[in-house]
Amino acid sequence: MNAARGVRAASLALLLVLATALWVQRMERDLHATRVAGYEVDTYRYYWPTATFLHEELGRGHLPLWNPYQLAGQPFLALHLNALLYPPTWLLAGLAPHAAFAVFSILHVFLAGLFTWLFAGRLGLGAPARLAAAATYMLCRPLELGFYLPPYLSAPTWLPALFWALHGLASEARARWALALGGFAALSFLAGHAQAFVYSLEVAAVYGIYALWRLAAPGRRLRVAGLAALGGAFALGLVAPQLLPSLELAREAVRGFEGISVEQAGVTSADLPRLLGGMLRALVPFGFGPLEPLLTLPALALPLACLAFAARRRRGHALLFAGLALFVGLVMLGPHTPFFALYHRLPLGNLFRGPSRFAFAWSFLFALLLAFGIEAVGALRRGARPARAAAALLALAVVVDAWALTPIASAHPVRTGDFPGTEPEVIAFLRDDPTRSRVFVESFDVTSTRSLDKLGQRNRVFAVPDYEPNMPAAYLAYFRPTTRQPWHGRLHLVPGRDPQRADHLARARLLDLLSVRWAVLELPAPRPLLDALRDATGSPGRRLGQALVFERAGALPRAYAVRRTRPAPDLAAALAALEAPDFDPRAEAVLTGPREGPDAVAPEAGAPAAPDRAEITRLELERTVVRAECSAPCLLVLTDLHYPGWRATVDGRAAEILRANAIFRGVRLDPGPHEVVFRFEPASFHRGLAIFAATLLALGAFAVHRRWRSSPA
Repeated sequence: MNAARGVRAASLALLLVLATALWVQRMERDLHATRVAGYEVDTYRYYWPTATFLHEELGRGHLPLWNPYQLAGQPFLALHLNALLYPPTWLLAGLAPHAAFAVFSILHVFLAGLFTWLFAGRLGLGAPARLAAAATYMLCRPLELGFYLPPYLSAPTWLPALFWALHGLASEARARWALALGGFAALSFLAGHAQAFVYSLEVAAVYGIYALWRLAAPGRRLRVAGLAALGGAFALGLVAPQLLPSLELAREAVRGFEGISVEQAGVTSADLPRLLGGMLRALVPFGFGPLEPLLTLPALALPLACLAFAARRRRGHALLFAGLALFVGLVMLGPHTPFFALYHRLPLGNLFRGPSRFAFAWSFLFALLLAFGIEAVGALRRGARPARAAAALLALAVVVDAWALTPIASAHPVRTGDFPGTEPEVIAFLRDDPTRSRVFVESFDVTSTRSLDKLGQRNRVFAVPDYEPNMPAAYLAYFRPTTRQPWHGRLHLVPGRDPQRADHLARARLLDLLSVRWAVLELPAPRPLLDALRDATGSPGRRLGQALVFERAGALPRAYAVRRTRPAPDLAAALAALEAPDFDPRAEAVLTGPREGPDAVAPEAGAPAAPDRAEITRLELERTVVRAECSAPCLLVLTDLHYPGWRATVDGRAAEILRANAIFRGVRLDPGPHEVVFRFEPASFHRGLAIFAATLLALGAFAVHRRWRSSPA
């Protein structure tokens, strides 16, 4: 018993050392390029600035539900990709951002290896095979990519945990395994990568059906199925505060549950030469074209996987894992085979792009198959010492080869440091702007570590446009981009440097209505680009550090009052009215929806029109205070996004928020001074919290009941 404990402790220590060494060697010691490429470009454009913003907010003790710093505002919690409610995010909030990022990565690599090791133990594998399986999965490139894109690591981490819990549930039919299954499913969802979560559920569901058939006793299968359903209900209760706001956004977003086409879904799919090359590289090193790092397996993976079928006792599992690997491979090939069109028709099969992101499951399944092969070698001649030694050497060779596949040369913020998005002088200028106007970021080079995306979020200024894969569809309707779908927010004031790109040129009238007063351009910049920006803004530009800031004087303030309104039955009619030649945005507004209230308010005949005033006096993430004064009934317009969950009060009394100028907020005011407060209080989030609390209460009641039943009379 003591020897077994020693082996377990040594194995776990080895996995932790391996996870730590991976981060230290690949992120802190290896040489890195000065630019980014491939998936890693999103590190600088999205993940790192978003993680830093979230880390800062949690460090202040604040749960950010709304982000006012990009476009006209964006729900933050509802995005899901931010992993705001993921427990490790909270646990590491007290560390500095770089340290938190490192600990987060090491922790998840270790957990991926730990649960693979535990599951392999449930399958009856010996120490060498278990370690080989754990190391193969925790060192695979799809997980290591999570050093750049954290959800790509955190969500797949829980795949082997799901398999482990399913095996335990089918074998023992005990409630604790159902709770573990629900907890792991909840963690997989809260980790922030919906695509990896769906892929994990699909693969785990197949294993669950197999385990119910092969592992559960015939008389206990109904109980196992019931406990699995209980685990699913437990998971739903745990994720409700995240799930309900995300579902609300899905109804409002550019990418909802209607899905995308097969052509769009097949973007960045694998092809057969790369898939075969990554799988057969030890056998035919030059026969299948270039290798795809995401698909490349240890050199012995395929030969050992073939040996997995030698052991009759594990042949059923080997066939299952091989069949699942075939399924994953066919999905990753995308439109290159007819299978992907069939998969696309399955529930949730049409929601995501990039089927090569299924590669983490590919690596996990081959990690198990090669472990079966190592175990088969160790069992030759009834486990004689030479056979066991051969198994240990094979496991060592697999681990060494898996380590050799881990280098990534792309730039990383840990090495390059943080780029604030523009010059410090520009940031100080925008922060000191008393009008709180928005700034247009003219960006052309998305593969640079000096990316301007998330400039607003990084520096708490108000920026247009921004890179957001799942923004509210109101922006898509407002700007009507000509780029192919899905649109992620890319806009320009002038044509870009690359004539092959179809980036959308934003209409000046729409930017004025959005309160975009400033435009910033990093230097050096080509002369034609400078001249075009001067023409577009009507400003010569002001140099601040190594950047130019242009002013567009016609931009509307963030808050203002108008006397006249125009009705519009729908969003399309409102947009048409906004661009009508006779529309005066400083005197009137377009209201979308049922016609209520007067269309015009005029001063008494012969009396001069007294000026109306509106000023933002406080602007927080989920709260905006406006002081307004009108001499006649008026409409206060706040050029922030109209979105479910925003509430308004006028002098402490609830007021209706109208949809003004297509996508903004409007509140009717009586004559006189008023304080108007806008608060973001999404009912979806509060309902989710109530479900979460009820779930915990039910769990507590269940635990008390079990304890009472097991106590002696």
